[in-house]
Order: sequence, then structure tokens, then C-alpha cells
Amino acid sequence: KENDPLLLRVYKDSLAVDGLTNWTSENDEGILRYHYIIYCSLDMVEERHKQPGQNVVPTTTKVSMYLGYLCPFEEFHVYGYVSNTHIKIIVAVEEQVGTGTAQPELQKFCKEVHQLYANQLQNPFVAIGQRVTSQKFQEELDKLVKGFNARNSSA
Repeated sequence: KENDPLLLRVYKDSLAVDGLTNWTSENDEGILRYHYIIYCSLDMVEERHKQPGQNVVPTTTKVSMYLGYLCPFEEFHVYGYVSNTHIKIIVAVEEQVGTGTAQPELQKFCKEVHQLYANQLQNPFVAIGQRVTSQKFQEELDKLVKGFNARNSSA
């Protein structure tokens, strides 16, 4: 909501790294790079997503939480999703020459991550709006990413 990251998970070469707590001198530059990508893409999210009370034209059509393609950034394509409680999910997918990431796959992936987060919040011991530190959540997210990568690489 306040653009403070609740979770930053970096997947590289079948390895998952927590980008908020696993800082070492060896990966500082790499992790900072992902922070930069995410924070820069938040500007695009703010442009596309209007908060309640802002001057917007009333519409009768259903508004999608999936914002779609936000911007290119170096070798990544950045996509966004905003929940109805204004939790932002930013996905940076590494560009692969000759293949395109299917929009429906990313939309499905974002919905699955949102559902995973909603399930996490059902735990009465989880503080709402605080960093996600649950090992179970991270393992389930790892499974989602692995499944997404498998579906996307076979396409």
C-alpha cells in the first residue's frame, strides 16, 4: 500500500533468494538492481491504477486488477497487478529471444500469488502490512514460480 516491499524474491538459475533479508557483500549489487527495477515500475503502476477518491470517470465495466505489461527494463519485462486492497504485485520476467511471455499465463500467475497472499493473511498470527516471513508462504511461492517457468519454457 505504501510501496514498502512485503516480499522481494529473486529467482535465478533455479535458486531463490530473499531480496529483503539475505544481503551479503557478494550479492549487494545484484539485489539492489532488483529493488531499483521494482521501485521504478511502481511509477507505472501509479499511472495506471487510480486510488478511490481520485478524479476518475465512472464506468460500468469491470476493472481488472491485472495491469499487464508495465515497461521494459534492461533485459526484463515488468508486469503489474494491484489487489482491491491496493497490494501491488510486480513481476519482472527475463526476456528470452524468440519467445513471448503469454499475457494469460502472467495474469493467472499474478492471481495465484494474490490468492497465496490472501491465504497467508488468514493466519491470525500474521501482522497485516508487515513483511512476509513465513517459510511456508515462500515454499508455496517457489512452487508457483517453478510451475510458471515450466509452462512458459515449454510454450
